[in-house]
Amino acid sequence: MLPLKNDIVKLGGSWAQRQVFSFTLIHAAIRSNQLPLALALIAELKAQKPNSVMLVKLFDDVRRAHEQ
Repeated sequence: MLPLKNDIVKLGGSWAQRQVFSFTLIHAAIRSNQLPLALALIAELKAQKPNSVMLVKLFDDVRRAHEQ
């Protein structure tokens, strides 16, 4: 799925549908213990929605897990 990440906009869909794709990638990275990748994907979403409480919390949780 990661190779398709930058092409997902071409497939269409709403912002919410594209976010579902992004969150699927993020959670797949977390589950496969690719925490730096997860952090990068979260940071990318946070740049688009900087006031998202959910993204801030997710980023902090993953960062803490990565530091352990």
